[in-house]
Amino acid sequence: MAWYRKVSKRSRLVPVFLSAGLVIAALLLWPLSRGPTRRLTALVEVSGRLAQGDLSVRAVIKGKDEIDRLALRFNRMAQTLEKQRTARRNFFRAISHEIRSPLARIRIALDILAESDSGKEKKIVWPTPRPE
Repeated sequence: MAWYRKVSKRSRLVPVFLSAGLVIAALLLWPLSRGPTRRLTALVEVSGRLAQGDLSVRAVIKGKDEIDRLALRFNRMAQTLEKQRTARRNFFRAISHEIRSPLARIRIALDILAESDSGKEKKIVWPTPRPE
């Protein structure tokens, strides 16, 4: 207890002032740290919706810092994926149409053969493809 009496009153208050300063600094810096954290949380939400297949979702870009550049990359990725999905759908629609047309011609020709009255062979004239 003797060492405590030798320490001046000012020296005893140093830890109190340091603690108070840290608390005040934390309270002042808290709002500054929330901005980037909020934007990163929104970017995590966007990436989750993209992963679920919602390609229409886009990230909000507010500035030109690293987080906004990352958001821009997410938006470009979503746009590219959306274009690829549309191209794939159009490709399969075109393939489906191209396959159905010859099959329909063959089906009609077989129906004509089945409906023929006589047992004689008939010559079937296949339509010539039209140039496109």
